[in-house]
Amino acid sequence: MKGYGQYCPIARTLDLLGDKWTLLIVRELLRGKQRFRDIEAGLPGIPPNLLSDRLKVLEQSSVITREYFRELPPRVEYSLTERGRDLEPLLEAIAGWGMRYMMDSDVPCAHVDLELFFFHLPRFFCADKAKGITGVVEVALEGEGGGTWWVSLEDGCCSVHKEPATFPAARIACDVDTWVELMAVHRDPVKLAASVRIEGDASLARSFGSFFCRQ
Repeated sequence: MKGYGQYCPIARTLDLLGDKWTLLIVRELLRGKQRFRDIEAGLPGIPPNLLSDRLKVLEQSSVITREYFRELPPRVEYSLTERGRDLEPLLEAIAGWGMRYMMDSDVPCAHVDLELFFFHLPRFFCADKAKGITGVVEVALEGEGGGTWWVSLEDGCCSVHKEPATFPAARIACDVDTWVELMAVHRDPVKLAASVRIEGDASLARSFGSFFCRQ
């Protein structure tokens, strides 16, 4: 593995993790992805041979392990070792820096993965704007890449679930393109409230977008 050749922990770490895609592979594993095709799906644009190479390097460096299952068809699953899981605070720190300095920049985004969007949604949450709000909002997005997510708001905290923990107080439904345009690209809560179909607690549903739009 060609590296910087410096006696420095930052340089040594970048020798392993500084290549394009490597930290995003770790991100996908932290999100619970284990199969090659699932990791690949979370990294649109990565060539399969490059993903294979990166996984091999991470395995050789004891960041991940690979388990082979003898069945028909055979399958392989990847998982993080303790060394790999110890990278989570590093990725959290990078995400925090990125939220502070990069998410309002003009860097183009070719694709919004909704699973990844909802994974990061709590990072956009502004507790002050949701003070006193408690309830679960079901978000149903229709069209390619769509699905249903349940967003729980309680005591100034936000969490996202793929299964409802409690019966939702409100339901928001719209097409994927509308959601991406108004929540991910422009974060316009007023237009969002006017563009979605609402059931249940109308006040909660109409206010929902404003809880995630940092000023």
